[in-house]
Amino acid sequence: SLNRPVSAATTDLIISEYIEGSSFNKAIELYNGTGGPVDLAAGVYTLELYSNGAASPSQSVALSGT
Repeated sequence: SLNRPVSAATTDLIISEYIEGSSFNKAIELYNGTGGPVDLAAGVYTLELYSNGAASPSQSVALSGT
């Protein structure tokens, strides 16, 4: 029998990379596995910062663009 890896299709956006530089130089990379454009300004996606294990976000940024 052949052993083949199981692959699952991504149906949403995922954070595929996080980059941290000095001071406030930080970035994320989003991967769109939906097969189509995603309207980030529709209010569905926000990026939230939970500092030091907090239960609620200390900062929130609404995403924009397509």
